[in-house]
Amino acid sequence: MKKKLTVLFGLLFFFANSQRLQIKYDVQIDMSGMSAKPFNHCYLLDHSNGTSLQKKFLKKALPESVTDKNNSTSRIVKIGNDTTYVYKDFLKNSLYSEERIFTKTFLVADQLNIFSWKIEEDTLTVLKHKCRKATTRFRGREYIAYFAEDIPVAEGPGKFNGLPGLILKVMLVNSTAVFSAEAIELHLDSSIKDNLNPFANQKLTSFKDFKKEYNRKYAELESFSSEQSGGNASIKRGGLELLSDD
Repeated sequence: MKKKLTVLFGLLFFFANSQRLQIKYDVQIDMSGMSAKPFNHCYLLDHSNGTSLQKKFLKKALPESVTDKNNSTSRIVKIGNDTTYVYKDFLKNSLYSEERIFTKTFLVADQLNIFSWKIEEDTLTVLKHKCRKATTRFRGREYIAYFAEDIPVAEGPGKFNGLPGLILKVMLVNSTAVFSAEAIELHLDSSIKDNLNPFANQKLTSFKDFKKEYNRKYAELESFSSEQSGGNASIKRGGLELLSDD
C-alpha cells in the first residue's frame, strides 16, 4: 500500500509540474437560500509549475434590487470588489485567499492540506471526463465533489484540493443555501507559466488570527443585539466557512 501511495504522489507531482491546466468554472452562489435565482459567478483557474491562480468574478453586474422566494424585494448594497483571487503553492503547501468579515477584507495565509476526503464509487461525467465522487466536511459545511482520475493533479475550484485528480464539480450539501462550481471549459497543454502571487509583499493575516477575529466580531454583534432586544440574540453566520470557536 505504501508503495502505491508513493507512486501516486510521484505521478501527481510529475503531472502538476509538466502540464498547464486552464479551467473555467460556472459558479452558483446563494448562501441565504432565499434568492429566487442564485448569483452567477465565474472562476478562472490557471494551474502550472506547482502553483495556481484563480480569479473569481460576477458574470453580470449586481442589480439594484432583488426579489426573493417570498416575492419580497430588497435593495442590494455592494461591498468590496467583485473580483477576488485565490493563490495556491503546492510546493510550499501554502494557500492565500481574500476573506471578508462584514465590510472588512483580510488577506489570509492558510495551508493546502485542510480537507479530509472520503472517496466513493459513484461516478459522473463532466466535459467527457469520467469523475469519481468524494465527500468532505469542511469548516462547518458538507460538500460533494467529482474529480477526474485521468487528470492526476490535486487541484480544484476555490480552496478545494487534495484529491488524486482534478476536481471538475463541487457542490454544497444543504437544503437551503446554494453553492456549486462546475467546469465548463478545460484546456491542457505542455506550456509552463509562472503564476505570480498577488498576495506577495502584502499584509497577511494567518488563518488562526482570522478565525479569532471572525468569532470576536460575531460575538460583539450578538452582544450588541442582545442589549438592544433585551434578550439573548443569536446572529446567523453566513459564508462558505462557518468558523466556530472549536
